Formats: sequence, structure tokens, C-alpha cells
Amino acid sequence: MSSTPKVMIVEDEAIIALDIQSHLTRVGFEVTGVARSAAEAFQLIEQKQPDIVLMDIRIEGDLDGVQAAGIIRSRYGLPVIYLTAHADEATLERAEATEPFGYIVKPLQHFKVKAVIAMALRRHRTERELQESRNLLSATLHQLEVAKQAAEAANSAKSDFLARMSHEIRTPMNLIMGMNALLLESPLNEKQKQHVEISHRNVRRLLRLINGILDLSKVEAGELSFEAVPFDLNEVLKECAATISAAIERKGLELEIFVDLSAGRYWLGDAERLQQVLLNLIGNSIKFTAEGRIEVRVRSESGAGEEKGLRFEVADSGCGIPQDKAAMIFEAFQQVDGSINRPFEGTGLGLAIAKTLVERMSGAIWVDQSYKPGAKFVFTVFLPAAEESALRKKISGSASAQVTGGVEAGTRILLVEDNPENVILLRAYLENLSLSIDLASNGVEAVTRRQQGEYDLVLMDVQMPVMDGYTATREIRSWEAVTGARRVPIVALTAHALSGAAGESAEAGCDAHLTKPLERTDLIEAIAKFAVRPVMRAESISDLIQSRRPAFLANRWLDLEKMRSGLAAQNFAAIQKIAHNCKGIGKGYGFPQIGEIGASIEKAAKALDPSQILQCIGQFERCLHNAAREAA
Repeated sequence: MSSTPKVMIVEDEAIIALDIQSHLTRVGFEVTGVARSAAEAFQLIEQKQPDIVLMDIRIEGDLDGVQAAGIIRSRYGLPVIYLTAHADEATLERAEATEPFGYIVKPLQHFKVKAVIAMALRRHRTERELQESRNLLSATLHQLEVAKQAAEAANSAKSDFLARMSHEIRTPMNLIMGMNALLLESPLNEKQKQHVEISHRNVRRLLRLINGILDLSKVEAGELSFEAVPFDLNEVLKECAATISAAIERKGLELEIFVDLSAGRYWLGDAERLQQVLLNLIGNSIKFTAEGRIEVRVRSESGAGEEKGLRFEVADSGCGIPQDKAAMIFEAFQQVDGSINRPFEGTGLGLAIAKTLVERMSGAIWVDQSYKPGAKFVFTVFLPAAEESALRKKISGSASAQVTGGVEAGTRILLVEDNPENVILLRAYLENLSLSIDLASNGVEAVTRRQQGEYDLVLMDVQMPVMDGYTATREIRSWEAVTGARRVPIVALTAHALSGAAGESAEAGCDAHLTKPLERTDLIEAIAKFAVRPVMRAESISDLIQSRRPAFLANRWLDLEKMRSGLAAQNFAAIQKIAHNCKGIGKGYGFPQIGEIGASIEKAAKALDPSQILQCIGQFERCLHNAAREAA
């Protein structure tokens, strides 16, 4: 817009138009032209590009002033002020619908004209700036949404990559760690033992690195879980000391732990997460301390709102931390010395994870820069206090479970695992326990074996060809529900360690979830805990199935009618669901052909092939007639 506002007049009475033009020129407006009709007005707007239009409501031509104003507002976005001497109510209602910027009543009152136009121009400018701001905001929000979607896609891709890499790395690591552990239990000379110990130690180091990366991924996704159970602070500290005792001894260091009498002993929280923080800090001190000692001090701490908590200090006599590096060491992948020739190894994840864990326990962590020589890390946590009786109850329950949960000789286990090397390892882990172990190399074999026999426990690998472990578990649970067979405990064995894997196992129907690489003790504890010797053996379950066969066939006749109704209604999804159920349970009742035809119907329903479904339904009916004669 120029400094002198440009006004266009639409008025079919020449004298009035001349009067308006003369007045506007005197008060500082530039009149770009006068139009007598709507057509002339449109042409002048495109030629002269005015800032505002004064529009007589009654003009000559095909369009009146209200219709012309509506087009000008929608097509050119210009403000319009109506000129009117008189108008009926209907015309004024139409005029209001065009959202005019004001009215000038004829005969003109010259002192009001300038004010009305100036006010209309200010309003138009404000509305235009507001619209530009809205457009900018909309564009910014769109860009943010695009960026958000890109970030979510990148995060999803990262999670998928981590899940795949976790599985691919953990599968061979499971074998390496397991074979190392078995070798250490076998007769070795000193040199051989030293070599195996070095291998075993470094595999564990690699596992800690992988776990650190996965923990960081869980932190970023907000999926790091915390327990709230009673624990004994003294036991946490004892376990920390026992865990790092070998590393302390190898470097010839001293470890001293001091607990102030004011520090409460029993707390409600996640003892493992607290221990993880302590081990990260103590391990850090061990790494950077060549000689001397490491001290751990614990005392009570009060928060701003009188919350009760604990204050931990981990101090060492090592090389210390430069003042300018004290803040950045808590960031992921950051180290005091990041050069290629640095004397200390590590990824820079431990302190970043420790910081997150501490903050999740309502505390803070920092470096005490006044401590010399060496380094001192300080952190606080705020947790609810627990009663000693609650802890005793928990320990009593655990002890009771251990006493009654020993592995019985002759316990029947179905091991479902497609990797022959893993089978060798797991058999070696369990060879001294006098167990009866059957093998299945995929989910289909596992379902068949379960339907044909009784087991005290199923060890189910998750990722397998033909049918995966989760699908096999669901099939077994479905068969047990239909037949009334005993619910066999199933423990998932998986190399997927990302958050959500345990939940996925539970959703599929598994009773527990073990992550590879497997420790021998963890596997044996799981067997002791979950393997239950049934009262009913294989002969009894066979009798049970035999007694239920008539009811099974009666239900299949109902299925036949439902599939025919589904075919008539073209409800392929319903047919597919019924056929899938028949496929899964037919063989278990001794009618494998029902299962085979069910699979054919399911396939035809997926392909939306009514003629093939009709043909298979005929086969299904003939099969039921034959099965009824056989059962009789």
C-alpha cells in the first residue's frame, strides 16, 4: 500500500460520484477511478489496484452493489464501504452478509467520510496482518508436525534396528558365554583356564555395553520401568561389594563402605536400579584409580518438603575430573578424555544412565569439585520408608518358594529351539539334572507335541521359522482352553532385550521371559519355579480327550452351519476365524483331516474365493460324517 490510500468509487450517478471524488481528493486520498457498473468496477480494480472501494448499493447493470461487493471481497480481498441513501431491510441483510467495512449515508457528511475510510483501512490492515500471522503459524505448525513425524519415524527405525541388532548379537553371545561357562567347569590346565577366563570376562564386558545402549534407548523412549518393593539397604551395599570385589582385588585397591546410623535401613523402591547406580559409580572409580582406595559413604538426607531419603558419596584417590568437564560427563557418549589414545576405555554411557536413574528416584547427582585428590560423586534419592516386617514377609515368601520349587528328577520339559547349537548348550546346562527333554524345532512341532503329550514345562524360543514362539504359545493356550487340558507353564527364551518384549511374552500367554544370553543359574531357577508335575499323566489326558470327542464333533457341525451362513453373507472374516480354530484343534482330538480342511478353508477365505470355500465346506461336511462313524 502506498503512503496515499487509493480509493475507487462505484456510483452510477455522475454528480454524486464527482462530489465524492472532489471531497476525497481534498482530504488526502487518491481516487483511482469511477465505475458505473459492476463490470466496470472489476476491470478498474485489475487495472488500478485500489486499496478500498466505495460501493453504491444501487447501481445499473446485471449486478447490484451488494452482489458486486460480494465478488470484490471474495475475488480481490478488498475492503468495501457501502454508499446508500435508502435501502429496504432485505437489501441491508444481504449487504451485511458481505462483511462490509462501513456505511456512508447519502447525502454525504464530508467530515465523516475521511474518518470512516481511515477506520476501514486500519481494520483491513490489521486483519491482513492477523491473517499473515495465522498463515505463518499454520506453516510453522505444519513444519513442526512434519519434523515430529520424521523424528518419530527415525526413533521407530532406531528401535527396530536396536531390536534386530540385539537379537543378532545376543544369539551368538548366548553360545559364547554358555560354552565359556561350561569350559570353566571342565578340567583345564592353568594356561587354558586363564584363556577361557579372559574370553568370559570380555564377553561379559560386551554384554554390559549392549545393556547400556539398550538402557539408554529405554530412557529416551520413556520406557524404563521401576519397582516399588521393600528392600534392605545393607543387603544392597553387600551385593555391590561382592559384585566388584574381583575387580578391586585385580587392581590392588581398597574398598571401604561407611553407613551413618541416621540412615534408615529399610526402604520401598527399586533396589536393582539403586544398585545399578552404585555399581556404575564404583566401577568408574575403579577404572580411573591406579592405586589407593575407594570409599562409599551413606547418610540420611531431607528434601525441600521434608521428604526422607539417602545421600551417597563415592570417592576415590584416582586422577580426578577437570572442573570444565564436571557437567558434560553426565551426557551420553561423553568422556573426560575423548581422544583416540586415551588410557581408559569405555562408551561414556554409565554416568548418563546413572543420572537418569537417580532423577527417576526424585534425586540429583553431581561431582563434588572441592574434593582433592581424586574424584567424588554425590547423589541423593528420595524413597518411602518401609517396615522391617514387610521385608521379612517378602523374604519368607521367597524362601518358601525356593524350598518347594526344587527341580524334580524326571521333570518333563519340551524344549522348542530351532538353532542346533543352542540346543547343545541348553542340554549341557541341564545334563546333570536328570530331566526328560523332548525337542521341537519350530512352533508347529511344539503345538503338535503338546497336543500329543503332557509336559511339566515348555521352554519356548521366540524367533523361529514356520511358526514363531508367540504364535505357538497362543495355539497351545487355545487348544488347552477348548479341550480343558492342564495349562502347561511356558517360559519364553528370546534374544530381544528391548522394553516391551516381556509384555509381549505375557500377552501371548507365557508365564515368564528369559533374555539371552542365558545364565545357567537363571535357567535352572526358572525351571525350579515354574515346572509343575501334574497329577494327570499322558494316559489320563488321552482318556479325557476321548471322552470329549462327541462334544468336539457337535461343535464342528455348528461351525459348518456358521461357515455356510458366512458364505451367504460374504463374511469372509468370520469364515476365516472359524476355519483357523478348526485347523488348530482338529489333530489334537485325533481328527487331523478336520484340521487340514480347516486350513484350506482359512486360505480360501483369506483369498476371498467363494467357490473354493464352497468346495472345501462340502469336504468338511463329508469329513464330519466319516468322523462321526469313526467315533461311534
